[in-house]
Amino acid sequence: MSLDIFCKLYEPWKKAGKIIYENDHAYAILSVTPATPGHAIVISKSHVETLDELRGESLEGFVDAIPATLSAIQDLYQTNPAALVEFYQNLRDNPPVPVSAKKAKKMLRHKHLLASPDWSHNVGYNVGEYAGQMVNHLHAQLFPRRERGPGIVTAMEDFFSPEIKAQAKKLLHTIAQYFR
Repeated sequence: MSLDIFCKLYEPWKKAGKIIYENDHAYAILSVTPATPGHAIVISKSHVETLDELRGESLEGFVDAIPATLSAIQDLYQTNPAALVEFYQNLRDNPPVPVSAKKAKKMLRHKHLLASPDWSHNVGYNVGEYAGQMVNHLHAQLFPRRERGPGIVTAMEDFFSPEIKAQAKKLLHTIAQYFR
């Protein structure tokens, strides 16, 4: 087992009940830097950096874990929505990284905090440093959605500078005009 955070923390997360979904090839946790309520990270149990390194059952298990994690999030909303509020309160009060407290406060004020997501979601997968991969271990970000938006850009908007947000807004407007 490698020393990356996903390898090192698997057992502690499992013992603490932080794993919201698991199969033989992947597991999922709620993100400690959430962009949307219910934002989860689906993590390969195989220590690989990219999807193309997985084969056969390992690949199938990782890919299958993505919609299964969304189902687990929906189940959490339907059976114990207070657990999600408690997760964000704990994250606010005991942030593992400084930005976690700020993100948790935002989730606790979010208008969709207690709104169960349907099947609408975005999946993000960064490969390599230049693409934003921060942990060199295969994982996918799952963003449950509850209202229409232009895609993953709106799920990740907090990570963009005001300049990038303005450019994205202008680009989306230009694209919309083009297709009219």
